[in-house]
Amino acid sequence: MAMALPVDDDVPLILTDENAGINAEQDRDEIPNENGGGYDIINTEVVAIPDVREYRASYGSLKQVWEMNYQEAAIYLQEGENNDKFFNHPKDQKTLAAYLFVHNHIFYMMELISGLLLLILSLCEAPAVPSLRLDIYVHATLELFALLTVVFELAMKMRWLGFQTFIKHKRTMLKSAVLFVQFIEVVVVLIRQTSHVRVTRALRPIFLVDCRYCGAVRRNLRQIFQSLPPFIDILSLLLFFMVIFAVLGFYLFSANPLDPYFSTPEDSLVSLFVLLTTANFPDVMMPAYSKNPWSCVFFIVYLSIELYFIMNLLLAVVFDTFNDVEKKKFKSLLLHKRLAIEHAFRLLVSKRRPNGISFKQFEGLMRFYSPRMSAR
Repeated sequence: MAMALPVDDDVPLILTDENAGINAEQDRDEIPNENGGGYDIINTEVVAIPDVREYRASYGSLKQVWEMNYQEAAIYLQEGENNDKFFNHPKDQKTLAAYLFVHNHIFYMMELISGLLLLILSLCEAPAVPSLRLDIYVHATLELFALLTVVFELAMKMRWLGFQTFIKHKRTMLKSAVLFVQFIEVVVVLIRQTSHVRVTRALRPIFLVDCRYCGAVRRNLRQIFQSLPPFIDILSLLLFFMVIFAVLGFYLFSANPLDPYFSTPEDSLVSLFVLLTTANFPDVMMPAYSKNPWSCVFFIVYLSIELYFIMNLLLAVVFDTFNDVEKKKFKSLLLHKRLAIEHAFRLLVSKRRPNGISFKQFEGLMRFYSPRMSAR
């Protein structure tokens, strides 16, 4: 006769090994054992899973096992919320500590403050606002401190992601390259005690955009870049017609010495480019119109094609492409969150209740996922 077990000894359906760091939930087939334990087939290897009474000897108390499952389930939910890839999931205690440090509000504030400090320093460096100007040694020291903070942030991210994943992340590598150049420049400024022309100051917003609180800005920038290919196609068509009309306008109106707008091919191109904004209309047309009234047909056709057709087509293509990218991104984020919830669910179900989560497991999850939430 099987011995009744207390509710506290309800065994997790998926065990998180503290030494392995990652749960073995993939490609899992369970084989029941007559002694109450079982076997798991993991990666084509049969691994013995002890009975409930043997968990305490193998893995410590069941409470510790559940606590590890709660923490890992909370990490999966955070990865779904932050759109972090699951292959970056912490695999051992060292990467887990780095992950927990990188994903907290203190670290987020460090990123934000260092990025804002680097931008504010632009007001204190020559050429600077006279009332805010600081000595070279002061602003260079502050910049060095901010850059060292960024170095520490990248080091913690590399400790969490691993070197191979870190160097494959394009945005992080761009940030590292800018950081390396600016670090050398600030050391040179401190040694020479004089400032010089620094073009890389224009790249300082990268440090602010890369912080956690600017995630929406990064997403919009990414979607803008993804919308560029069709935009460039329509823009090329617009420039093609502009060049055609510039050459045609030069041959039609350059013979008129009173017409300064089409005297050379370069002037023709510039005049039609400005005409696209209607800033020089009807002035650009009047010299030719005063000589031949039928010359207005040239400008009517040009404005009809460029301004009223291609420009509106350009706007429609940009809107449609951006909207399509936004829908695909929203769908991918939704599916990513759903997959994260599935991973967390597998860690919270027990062998006694494999199809649902008890309130006790939900409460344990909330201690890690939302520790500031009231129990009420």
